[in-house]
Amino acid sequence: MKTDLFSIPLFTFDVESQKKELHDLALKLEKENNGNNVSNQGGFQSQPFGKENEVYKKFIGDNIELIFKELSDTYDFRSNVIKPSRGWLNVNRKGAYNLVHSHCQHDFVGVYYIKVPEGNTGNLVVINPDRQNEFTSYENLEYNKYNQGRFSIKPKENLLLIFPGGVDHYVLENKTNDYRISMSFNMDVIDENDN
Repeated sequence: MKTDLFSIPLFTFDVESQKKELHDLALKLEKENNGNNVSNQGGFQSQPFGKENEVYKKFIGDNIELIFKELSDTYDFRSNVIKPSRGWLNVNRKGAYNLVHSHCQHDFVGVYYIKVPEGNTGNLVVINPDRQNEFTSYENLEYNKYNQGRFSIKPKENLLLIFPGGVDHYVLENKTNDYRISMSFNMDVIDENDN
């Protein structure tokens, strides 16, 4: 008999919400050079924004119900309220990448791919919290969810990813001559009485 002790879901959605507006906003903010330096190496990360930003507010409004339904169906929340936190835009040009980090102060993180050119623009790599997978003395015939130390996700336009905020992740180098734009944001499940 086998019992799976823990599981880490990755939710994927195909959305096309506010894509042009977010694209144009990202390039405008990059041009103004009012960026933030957190995990980004060589790339642009905007200052965080909230619902005061109309484009972000519309994106959240278009997608939050679908996101919360999938999360709630999986996690069986007692609460029926999810609160999006601040979001930010990322522009990764040739050579740009992001260091290992997590969003552990939040319940979930979202990544929305707005512009993804052809080629190797840098995969998102999620690290298995069970680090034993990286230090085993045995070899595996085939990788699966029990023996894989890292999971790599190839970005594509309109892909929205949601995963737990405490999971370490990083972004590989953009090796193309074009730029990739994504938006990241955090979300927390809250008690409806705190709303």
